[in-house]
Amino acid sequence: MFLNLAVSILAYYLIRKEHPLRGRMQIFLIMLLFYFSVVIFLLCSKAGIFSLAFLFLMIIVYFLVVHKKVWISILLLLLAGMIFYAGFSFLPVTAERFKNTESALSEQKKSSSEQMESNSERLVVWKAGLEVIRKHPVFGVGTGDVKDALLSEYRKENKVLVYNMRLNAHNQYFQTYIALGILGILLLIFLLLLPGWTAIRRVQFIYFSFLAIFAFNILVESMLEVQAGVIYYAFFNALFFSGWKTLPEGSGNPESA
Repeated sequence: MFLNLAVSILAYYLIRKEHPLRGRMQIFLIMLLFYFSVVIFLLCSKAGIFSLAFLFLMIIVYFLVVHKKVWISILLLLLAGMIFYAGFSFLPVTAERFKNTESALSEQKKSSSEQMESNSERLVVWKAGLEVIRKHPVFGVGTGDVKDALLSEYRKENKVLVYNMRLNAHNQYFQTYIALGILGILLLIFLLLLPGWTAIRRVQFIYFSFLAIFAFNILVESMLEVQAGVIYYAFFNALFFSGWKTLPEGSGNPESA
């Protein structure tokens, strides 16, 4: 998430209309953006690579809608395609992880095996999470009983490995719904959609990128259950929100001020 946010910040300073960069600084930022993209591929994070693909798509749309430059958008699309093709071609470990994902989605591995592919784990815990939500759809089970409720479902389904690993819901939306019920999940969605919509209206590229990256990544991890996720959201959300909340609509990014 941090690397993808860095990519979005670099992209903004490269494509912004206000105070455009020239010469060596522009070349330096392009090289840095490329370096961060390569590191994301080297980390073999599926969510990170999907987030990177979304960022490239958003940059292309930004050029089409804001700058009205079709040819640059086409060139960026081709460049993004080359980067992803090279990443999957020259980094076989990353490509193998995506192949394993396809296998996990088509046929789940038995949870009693010594090792379990991460996507198989998620399918198991998501199924258990949905079952807990079905049983407690309105008020949830309470913030202190989420782990016990999930472990109970793992035990009923005889999912020995995930039970022994004591996995959480691996999805913050599920985690919040299980803990707080319908009001909790609606509040979480509201906290993402409202500032996201405002960021779109005010053309706040970096803030919208941050919200989109976070909203996507909490689909596959319970980010707010660990310190790293809480700090990431709390710090950057407060930073970006405080930077533009007093600006009039359409005034552009506060970074250009």
